[in-house]
Amino acid sequence: MKRLRESLRPLLRLLGDESGQAISEYSIITASLLVGGTAAVVTFLPEAIKAYDAYVRGYYLVLGLPIP
Repeated sequence: MKRLRESLRPLLRLLGDESGQAISEYSIITASLLVGGTAAVVTFLPEAIKAYDAYVRGYYLVLGLPIP
């Protein structure tokens, strides 16, 4: 039993230590933002391209109109 306790002591000390907590939190937040940003781009990019295409087509339509 004493041998088991001695072998688990570094692990318990590591679990009680909070020195890497901030970097863990920042990495979780960064990963969440990356996943959310990717989902937003995949969802809205085709619609944004369609809207820009409609704008450009309208612009060229006006430029192609005959001037009286």
